Amino acid sequence: MQTLIDNARDFGRRPEEFARPAAGQSPEVLFITCSGARVVPALITGARPGRLFELRTRHTARPARPRTRRQCPVLIQLLRLRSYPCVERALARDRLTLRGWYYQVDTGAVRTHRPTTDTFESL
Repeated sequence: MQTLIDNARDFGRRPEEFARPAAGQSPEVLFITCSGARVVPALITGARPGRLFELRTRHTARPARPRTRRQCPVLIQLLRLRSYPCVERALARDRLTLRGWYYQVDTGAVRTHRPTTDTFESL
């Protein structure tokens, strides 16, 4: 815990870290991920403060096939997102792009879903 306290104190001594977010925010990305502590969207993407909206969700889907079990929730969430009328309209007007990424915690690799092949490939 002391390390977290020390880092929080040090953060306030680096005004460049929060000067831009204090002026306002206009992220172009909403990063939806599980609520697990091992997945840190800003760390994975290198996003600076104010550049990325994060939405944490509870992981509940448990498909039968072990090979795809961990990637299946990504596909389920994409389907759910597409079912919202506002998302459907934005997609139809090319104002929105949905991408499904899978982060492999044990290796640090990030894989993206390719709808044309229905596979997850390296970024």
